[in-house]
Amino acid sequence: MKNEGFREDTETAISDYPDLISDTTVILAKEKVVPDVVNACTDKAAFKATFGDKMVRPGDVLSINDIAAEPKIEITKYSASAIYSLLMLDPDMPSPHKPEYKDVLIWMVNNIKKNDFEAGDFTVEYSGPEPGKGQHRYVLLLFQQPSFQTIQAPTKRANFQ
Repeated sequence: MKNEGFREDTETAISDYPDLISDTTVILAKEKVVPDVVNACTDKAAFKATFGDKMVRPGDVLSINDIAAEPKIEITKYSASAIYSLLMLDPDMPSPHKPEYKDVLIWMVNNIKKNDFEAGDFTVEYSGPEPGKGQHRYVLLLFQQPSFQTIQAPTKRANFQ
């Protein structure tokens, strides 16, 4: 399957203004993750997500069965001194046309050092997709934390901020 917005040789997007907007922002804007979920992204860190035997890229369409189980995450680009958090969100609950519970938290892993994902704090266990209407976007985001932090699980997953 060919993904628009990716260079065939590197599987990365081409930004017409690389000094002003990251390739990741271009890709996520195409899927309306920018600005629906985040305002912008950088290319300072990167990861691969694999659900079963399917490595996914932004814009790939997967079935609910494909994403029922927790994906394997491989952090491929990182700062040696940084600590990261990974979030998975559903911004389209219960329906893409009426997302009343926008940004349902599916998964949260904090305090990831370098590329050692499995040693991170699994603050919110993977819940898999919730039943809803229509085709949902499931968004995986990797954030750099300012430092190691003790983060409490939120009391609710819906309308996560």
